[in-house]
Order: sequence, then structure tokens, then C-alpha cells
Amino acid sequence: MKGFATGLGVRCQFCHVGKEGAPLDQFDFVADTIPQKSTTRAMMRMTAGINQTLDAAIPRAAGAEPRVTCATCHRGKSTPATAPGP
Repeated sequence: MKGFATGLGVRCQFCHVGKEGAPLDQFDFVADTIPQKSTTRAMMRMTAGINQTLDAAIPRAAGAEPRVTCATCHRGKSTPATAPGP
């Protein structure tokens, strides 16, 4: 979970039901009521697919880090950076 928090620059309550500063045992990590959690799951599938495609085309060394992560696009922000327009 630290990878998500760092990559998106967010805290647990961004995706999980709980209050800022509350102990983690008071969070409802199972609940799917926050829309960002569904978006995160879709983005995880997307990055896994990208990494799988890249690995099939250009294998990486065993144990190497994934090529694409949340931080690749988000760079520490909850909304990913976009390319400048034309």
C-alpha cells in the first residue's frame, strides 16, 4: 500500500473508508464504497497488462522492478499528469 500512497501522493482514506489520523484498525479496508478504489483496481489491471506486454516483447531480468507503476504517470499526484495539448 505504501507504493500507492507514494505514487499518488495520497493517504489511506483516499481509497479506504476511515478518517484521517484514525488508527488503521478503525478503517474498513474491505468496503468498496469509495469510487477511487474501483478506479485503482482498473488502473492496476492496466499497468499489469502494459508490463506483461513489455515483458513479452523485451524480457527483463528475474526479480527486476516492474517497468510501469502508479508513479509512472501520477508522479506523486492523485490525478495523473497529462501531456500538453497541440
